[in-house]
Amino acid sequence: MYTKLMKQTTKTKQRQLSINLNQIMNPNPKLVQTYKDANMKTFELGDGEGNYHKNEYTGEKRVFFASKASGTPIKHKIFSVYRKQVGNTSYVYFFDLMTTQDFYKNKVDFTRFCGRWEKPEIITRRAVNAHASQMDGAMVEPTDFPSEIDGFETVYEYPFDQVKEQLKKWWEDGTIPQTANFYAVMNNGSNKYGGFSFDEFINLDMSDLELLGKFGNRVKGVFATGDHDEKLTALRTMLKEEMRQGTLTKTA
Repeated sequence: MYTKLMKQTTKTKQRQLSINLNQIMNPNPKLVQTYKDANMKTFELGDGEGNYHKNEYTGEKRVFFASKASGTPIKHKIFSVYRKQVGNTSYVYFFDLMTTQDFYKNKVDFTRFCGRWEKPEIITRRAVNAHASQMDGAMVEPTDFPSEIDGFETVYEYPFDQVKEQLKKWWEDGTIPQTANFYAVMNNGSNKYGGFSFDEFINLDMSDLELLGKFGNRVKGVFATGDHDEKLTALRTMLKEEMRQGTLTKTA
């Protein structure tokens, strides 16, 4: 019985992702590959030869080059972390302040965004020249026009359940500092809530984070940071009573 239970538990355990901060993440390699697959050798990111001109790409690259030149390791400070609900899954993305020194011991830093990118929907249009003649009954071959972008799809890299242990490690070693901000973003993206402790952010589901985000100020100061069970119990009792009385509002 015990062995069977262990096998069932192992089956349901989420595979954990390990995120290596000591590598260039922007432009996202999958984004670059998307353009390459569409044979778009020249595109908005750069010249198609690995030279990218957008500030968010050149700034990140500069930090890694400076670190290599000086031999100074890059320090990472993840100061804002987001959980975004997309359908039935929540994802994590974050801002990482990278700091190092260049060869002359000057400070070099840059803040990069990790965990979310915009995938272009690339299409190739084909058409037949209306003035082309048809000889010997053969069909005129259509002409391929240059590929073009028809829209974008937002792609999230890190499912929360798969990076939970990584977040805990970063919290323990200080990569995520005590001063970091934690946010919950709901499905439509228009509702963003903050003010959570790390304990709340890492342990509560999205519905409870939304409840604390909407109404948590009503019990602010009554419970110590991290006492989320007591906060939620008090809030649910309070809200049920307000619903019964017909006085429930979204703000305190």
